[in-house]
Amino acid sequence: MYGPFAEQELRTVWRHLSPLDGESYAESRWEEPDDEQYELGGELGDAWRAVGGSWPVWTFALGGQPVVLNDNPLAAPEDGGDWTVLAAWRREEAVVTWLIRREDLAVGRFDRVYGYADM
Repeated sequence: MYGPFAEQELRTVWRHLSPLDGESYAESRWEEPDDEQYELGGELGDAWRAVGGSWPVWTFALGGQPVVLNDNPLAAPEDGGDWTVLAAWRREEAVVTWLIRREDLAVGRFDRVYGYADM
C-alpha cells in the first residue's frame, strides 16, 4: 500500500503555449503531405511564432498538435478511437506523447491514457 507523498516546497514555474511545428503539423494533418502542404504547415508555424513572439525551446507541453519525429502518435492506438494529445515531453532525441480518448478527457478519466515514444 502506498502512503501519502512527502511534503515538498511549492514552486512556480513559467509555462507557455508551445509554438506549432510546421512539419509535424503537416504530417499529422495530411496522410502523405506534399511539398505545398509542408509549406503551408511552415507558414502556419511562422504565423504562430509571429503572434507569440520569441519562444524558449519547450520540453513539456499540454495538449496541442502531435509532434512527429518518425511516426504520428495519433496513428499508434489500434482501436481506432478518437484520440487527442494529452501531453508531450521532449527529451534529447525523443518525444514521449500521452494520448487520451476525447470522451475520457471530457469526463476526467485518466486511467486509460496511451503512452507513445518516438525516437
